[in-house]
Amino acid sequence: MTSLEGVSVVVTRSPGQSTELVEAIRTAGGEVVQLPMIDTRLLPDAPEELRARIAAGDGHEWLIVLSPNGARYVVDAFAEQPPQRLAVVGPATARAFVDLGWKVTLRPTEPTAEQLAAELPEEGQAIVAQAVIGRRELRDDLRARGWQVDVIPLYETIAPPNDDAMVERARAADVVVLTSPSAVRNYADAVGTHQLAICIGPTTETEAASLGFATATAAGPTVDALMAQLLTSR
Repeated sequence: MTSLEGVSVVVTRSPGQSTELVEAIRTAGGEVVQLPMIDTRLLPDAPEELRARIAAGDGHEWLIVLSPNGARYVVDAFAEQPPQRLAVVGPATARAFVDLGWKVTLRPTEPTAEQLAAELPEEGQAIVAQAVIGRRELRDDLRARGWQVDVIPLYETIAPPNDDAMVERARAADVVVLTSPSAVRNYADAVGTHQLAICIGPTTETEAASLGFATATAAGPTVDALMAQLLTSR
């Protein structure tokens, strides 16, 4: 397909993070139902803990951030970029830093934690800033290679309240775009698993498939890749 004419698509990212995707779907002729499935909440002592940990280091550690939300909270914690080398997983996280004037030292050739671990040096020290319930693979992989890794939980993900009428609109849509395992679980609870789920990556796809969604996975975590998968799948 080259058009989404007549197709109703549920977008589960928050409005502040989904503008480009929403515009792309509408440009392709699709109808958008915006039903945010996750929100984030900063942990009260997290910025102070992160600042103290970085101040205690020698500036040679890597600061690793795994999501755009994490990037936003890291930037908010500092008046300027600390001396640590900065590594991120995907383009959206990199853009969240670069747009605010920070320099990203390493973004892997493939946007996965596994690839990031593979492209980091053989040994070193890292501070990983992430959600309370964040993936362990990167931490475990680096520690297995002899790295010293400190994990600083910055925020927690929560399910935002949703209007019943919007939930019904979402339930009647043709397809849903899911961008994290948390969004998958919350959407399944609120709306169901009867629709085709376009997933942003393999981790999200695995969670969606385990709950019973029919799934298709984008080639990468970008709006272009999500749109290409939407157009192919519909």
